[in-house]
Amino acid sequence: PRSASYHHHHRTVNMEGSEGSPSPMRTQVMLHATEKVPQHPFTDHHHINEDVAHIRVCLQKFLDLLPDIIATGQDTYFETMDQGDYYLRPLVFQLQRLLSLSSFFVVGFFGWRWHPIDENVLHQIWALDTKLLEHLKKLDRIIAYVSFKKPMESDGEFFNIVILDDALGKDLWMQNGTHHCAMSISNKFYERVRIHNFNMKSPINPSVKAVDVPFEPRCTTYVSFQHKQTWWRGQRWYLPPPSGVVSWGLVSSRRPLRFGSFMGHVAYSFHKQITHMIGERLGVPVELVPINDIVDQRFQRVKFAQTVRDNIEEYGLDFAFICGVEFHKNHSDLNVIVAPVRAEGRYGDRPVYFADVIVRKEPEDQQGTPKTLEDLRGSVFGCNEMTSYSGYHMIANHLQDNFNVSISDFFMETRMTTSHASSIQQVLSGMVTCAVIDSTILEMEASIPERSEEYRKLHVVHSLGPAPMPPLVCRRYVHPDLISSVRDILVTMHDLPEGSGMLAESGFSKFVPVDEKHYESILTENRWR
Repeated sequence: PRSASYHHHHRTVNMEGSEGSPSPMRTQVMLHATEKVPQHPFTDHHHINEDVAHIRVCLQKFLDLLPDIIATGQDTYFETMDQGDYYLRPLVFQLQRLLSLSSFFVVGFFGWRWHPIDENVLHQIWALDTKLLEHLKKLDRIIAYVSFKKPMESDGEFFNIVILDDALGKDLWMQNGTHHCAMSISNKFYERVRIHNFNMKSPINPSVKAVDVPFEPRCTTYVSFQHKQTWWRGQRWYLPPPSGVVSWGLVSSRRPLRFGSFMGHVAYSFHKQITHMIGERLGVPVELVPINDIVDQRFQRVKFAQTVRDNIEEYGLDFAFICGVEFHKNHSDLNVIVAPVRAEGRYGDRPVYFADVIVRKEPEDQQGTPKTLEDLRGSVFGCNEMTSYSGYHMIANHLQDNFNVSISDFFMETRMTTSHASSIQQVLSGMVTCAVIDSTILEMEASIPERSEEYRKLHVVHSLGPAPMPPLVCRRYVHPDLISSVRDILVTMHDLPEGSGMLAESGFSKFVPVDEKHYESILTENRWR
């Protein structure tokens, strides 16, 4: 591959601890253009030439079949071919697109299997393979899929190529439920994998041989499994950043900066405005992934079946808006950048929030509205999720410190609601007596015009806190210059009319820089993790 015109900020990050050399834990490494990790020889950059050679062989066999495929007159084609020394399966989902496009985005997957393989795992793989093909047919940006089983004595045992319209097709596929299932069992089937992303000129020309088709490598991902778990992951990017932009390591001319919002639906529109402004100021494309909504749809009421770290990795996030607890759980993987400041006076111009214990106001002719926490003893408590700092940990700590009781001893029953918004609705409907709500979420929800009248029926019995405001974070590999640029944009936005209006619309006054020390109180107070 052509050498990149810059070097990545190389850092080894222990996923379970501090920075250091690779160890039998989950580790993420960003590799320089020609770097090899001695403990993982399959990262030798020369392998890309070998892999491309295998892909060209596979592609040529596919091209040799193309006249027969065209002759079927069908837009889809499925075949399994046993050629003795290799196994080829060409699948075409959109023949006309394949013939008409001048260039493609290609993902090349190389996998080395564990030996032996458990029979149950094999059955899962074959069942998933059938389901995979059904889903591939439904994704309009995926054009073809060709799998190739190489001889046992060869360097790699199995590989496939997926031909897509563009990189967005890959992103859409990564969000597919079948892809998540495949990822969840791949560590039981493969010992290690190498995944290449390429831009490729169309080879669909009778006078062109696959050996002559130009490949432009974008990035290579390396994954190694130990004890059937992902324990080491590396990535190498080849394309340079856009002209005139600082060398940021991961930013390429075709890859947007990817932000994620973990803070619930009510905060999503604010985060969307923020990320759009960052993209405009930097002059680069950006994306915002609504992680909570995606997780809710995939697992329905069972939120965060994966950890926040898993979601950050899975969706390829560079930056994320997350809660303080999740930052502290993953602080070895993340850099904290800024946090917003609420405009209301109770926050004292600080990047903090409160946890408000809410109840429904009762009519005067009925039983009186609870006035204190003691009035709530023996009632039904609504909890968004037990991992929530504001919704669970803060009230658990307070009850232990002031009443010497646990949540289960203080309340008659605890009902899981899955979100702060749902907790509020269940208090209003009488399904639960009380809930503890992030004050920022409560105030943002109450500011929505169609909800303001309804929210006047709520009464805050007690406020816990303050606690450190959820920050914007980035992954460790993000270049310091990019971090500095994003920080500068956000901490100065209140000085600009557009920025101050955007902040005021959601009830904030500004962003301020924060560091890890700002979140140390969570580590000492989070006793129930």
